[in-house]
Amino acid sequence: MDFARTKIWLSCCTNAIINLAKQALELALDEKNILLQEVNHRVKNNLSIVASLMNLQSEKSNDDYHKQLFMECRNRLDSIAAVHELIYKAKSYSHINFKEYLNQIIEHISDSYKSFEHIKIIKGITEVDIDISAAIPLALIVNKLITNAYKHAFSNKTEGVIEILLVENNKQVFLTIKDNGQGFDKTVIPKNSIGMEILGGLIEQINGTCNLTSDEKGTQYKISFSKK
Repeated sequence: MDFARTKIWLSCCTNAIINLAKQALELALDEKNILLQEVNHRVKNNLSIVASLMNLQSEKSNDDYHKQLFMECRNRLDSIAAVHELIYKAKSYSHINFKEYLNQIIEHISDSYKSFEHIKIIKGITEVDIDISAAIPLALIVNKLITNAYKHAFSNKTEGVIEILLVENNKQVFLTIKDNGQGFDKTVIPKNSIGMEILGGLIEQINGTCNLTSDEKGTQYKISFSKK
């Protein structure tokens, strides 16, 4: 009888300890999620403040060159802020839906180039979940390539098309950005070109590869990388 009572007592104690451990773990998890959400929210707000300051500085610029620089910097900040907004809404700290993210980036850039009404954006974007560590470099790549197309691809044309494609196949992600502009000669790109150096660095961050083709029919960048 004493043995049976002891067994019951031990079982009750074990269950109580397990319940307390579960409660402590759930509390710690809730606190971690709240903290991460607060950090993401603050980062997003701070980036928005910096972007607003750049807008003000752009308005004070006396020439188009510096206004363009501030606008491009603001677009990059908007792209980074969009990551934090999606993390905050989705409550995911490992992967995000890049389709939703990419649509936001394209919208931000298009709003910045409203005066380019003769340029049309075509999207072929499928649902692709990617690691958050790859999201920001990939967003900055998209930002740069679309911006370059707006600025340089159609200077001799009255209308044009920029096409953005995103697909996944066997854990391999393919991002294609192409235009039907006048193209350019790849052999005359300076080796010390800051733009190409930045692009190369961003592609390296996602362990990706880039295939660039350009002729009189337009320019195409095809970037691929493996999902983690």
